[in-house]
Amino acid sequence: MNNLINFFSLLLVFFSSSVFSKNVDFKLDSVALPNAISVIYDEVLQKPFMLDPKLSNDKRLISFHTTEKQDFKQFLVRYFNNMNIKIYTKKGVDYIMHVEPRVLKKSFVYSPVYRDVEYLAGFINDGNGVVSANGDKLVYYGTHSDISRVKSILRSVDVKSKQVVVTGYVFEVQNVNKEGSGINLLAKLLSGKLGISIGIKQSYENFITVNAGNLDAMIELFRTDSRFKVLSSPTLRVKSGENGKFSVGSDVPVLGNLVYQDGKPVQSIEYRTSGVIFDIIPTVKKHSIDLKINQQLSNFVKTVTGVNNSPTLIKRDIVTNVSVKNGDVVVLGGLAENKDIKNNTGFSFLPFVTGKSKENTKTDIIVLLQVKEV
Repeated sequence: MNNLINFFSLLLVFFSSSVFSKNVDFKLDSVALPNAISVIYDEVLQKPFMLDPKLSNDKRLISFHTTEKQDFKQFLVRYFNNMNIKIYTKKGVDYIMHVEPRVLKKSFVYSPVYRDVEYLAGFINDGNGVVSANGDKLVYYGTHSDISRVKSILRSVDVKSKQVVVTGYVFEVQNVNKEGSGINLLAKLLSGKLGISIGIKQSYENFITVNAGNLDAMIELFRTDSRFKVLSSPTLRVKSGENGKFSVGSDVPVLGNLVYQDGKPVQSIEYRTSGVIFDIIPTVKKHSIDLKINQQLSNFVKTVTGVNNSPTLIKRDIVTNVSVKNGDVVVLGGLAENKDIKNNTGFSFLPFVTGKSKENTKTDIIVLLQVKEV
């Protein structure tokens, strides 16, 4: 209702002045933009116009007052420019268009405090600005508001990464025929002699968690049992989300591809690693630690079939993902191997008196890991 009253007031003011004058005494008071433009062009300028559809529903209110001392058209152009509205004339028609405001952008250079630039760039590369993450500097090019937002994000994510100490023991457990597996034997020893509670045990019996803080006491117990043989005992300090690797072994030459040089065959030689390879990626969360584990035990033996000149790689490995609490011990198993051992017995001075025996042994590889946040 108020806009309608203002609109009629506008008409009264206009008709009291000279409608054909270049400079007019003209006043608008809180008139909606589309209505104001219609009155200005129909009654004051008396000129055809075309209005950008983007402005047809513009809710902004127009208020101004000009006198005969100002050039009305120039005043109108300046006024609309301040509203991001452009007027241009083509073949006697004024086109009134909305224009996007020019946004000033600038560069922001950030020197990481704790994290690398690639890690930080992943949080701010949202398409609103341009990110350059080369070397030891992070450069962001964007608007003032975007840069303020980026600064806030960087303060939150450029913090010290959490670290863990991973203590591992790899055991070869021999003669586990009676118990069924190395994990069953280990669980029996822990509950029987140390009274340690066993946590989660999967139905397929190759993963358990042990709620124990003293790993050394457990290891000493296994050392006193002749069935347990330590193959490796790595200790790693690893950042959360980073890869830690421990390797003990040797590089063994094996036959590679056959290549031809000047028409003559040349046998290539490749070196392959065997031994103990321990690979782990921890991810520290609020109430747990996730572990990606790759434990590999390998050795080369003489090839009896196939390529006799190249050794055969015997490999046993564990690849798994587990989640534990800080300080818990996780036990991984399931890498069993059956061996048939043939023995000949007798006396050297009685070669005709001999005996033969056959023994089946089962060995299992188990891995103990304790992860502590530091």
